Amino acid sequence: MFNEVKNNLKIRQVVEFYGVKLSNNKAFCPFHNEKNKSFSISDSKQIFRCHTCSDKAGDLISFVSRLYNLKPIDACKKLNEDFLLGLSGKLTKAQKLKSKRQATIMLKAKKDYEAKRQEYFDLYSMFGEFDKICIENKPNKGDEVNNLWIVANELREYYWDKILGLELI
Repeated sequence: MFNEVKNNLKIRQVVEFYGVKLSNNKAFCPFHNEKNKSFSISDSKQIFRCHTCSDKAGDLISFVSRLYNLKPIDACKKLNEDFLLGLSGKLTKAQKLKSKRQATIMLKAKKDYEAKRQEYFDLYSMFGEFDKICIENKPNKGDEVNNLWIVANELREYYWDKILGLELI
């Protein structure tokens, strides 16, 4: 779970989430009162450090652990809950509800897409049928236009317009 939390979060978002106001990667240390900014983070290394209290340095889990006086595993669980990561462990009722809603929305979107896709293929199939009739019954130059060709051509154009008007995504 430790690596999952670290892979899903950045040190910057964690320290800012818990109230540290960074400016050029520096801030007043949340662990003691001070007049000069001695707390800093490294985005590239994903660590924090206070240059005044030298024992205060580490990753985002140790930051939360020290800030709230928690064991590392409890700090990890707190990050998981506060950032709604949904990583291994029990989910809260709110997280379960959110997850269920998201699954319902995704399922509906998939069904809607499949229905539109099927409608597209049906329309294209109908267009193809009428296009075939039009080609088979196309009058030669000087011949009389037969009714089958006129109707088939109108239906062909109707289905082509419907196809062009469909939005799959």
